[in-house]
Amino acid sequence: MLNLKNREEVSRYLRAIVESEFFLGKDKFLPLLEQVKTTMEAVTCALGFEKETLLYFYVLRDVVGEKDIVGSIIEEEKTHIRQLSEMKRELGTGE
Repeated sequence: MLNLKNREEVSRYLRAIVESEFFLGKDKFLPLLEQVKTTMEAVTCALGFEKETLLYFYVLRDVVGEKDIVGSIIEEEKTHIRQLSEMKRELGTGE
């Protein structure tokens, strides 16, 4: 079980992830979607977002009581990453 000091550290870490380059602010991930012009750019952005989200859920899993639920979300996120990676590979070969 996490003590109060560890919980505060984890809380700061989770906030840093959420406020990272992929989530919030003028030049962050979500506003940048408006500038996407090609399918490859969209897939690349989505892949980066999924990876950031996966990192967030790994940390979250370590601090919450519902590890099975968060574990299921992690598996779903991994599926998204595999699908997007395959799509990016296919786009790169012109298929």
